[in-house]
Amino acid sequence: MKKYKLSQQADDDLLTIFLEGINEWGYKQAEKYANELHDCFNILADHPDMGTTRKDLNKIPQSFVKGSHVIIYRIVEKDLIEIATILPQRMDIPNLIKKTL
Repeated sequence: MKKYKLSQQADDDLLTIFLEGINEWGYKQAEKYANELHDCFNILADHPDMGTTRKDLNKIPQSFVKGSHVIIYRIVEKDLIEIATILPQRMDIPNLIKKTL
């Protein structure tokens, strides 16, 4: 099984998503969505080319939509991807990436 690692930004994003989920939908639903995101990270680690190549993002070339979020990641090694950040779909991702990563 291939692996993934979370950047500090992605780890912070997950916590924010989880806490906002608790406030919006309750603990059980927030936990379910967090688990679905982790499942998605594992799938992306096994199949890193599943994502869309982002020519508008120079440093982080892959993205994948999961639920209402976009997972931004890069292939680090043959058996490792790094999840750089997890952003709401509605955001202006190229401009935000330039500012934060």
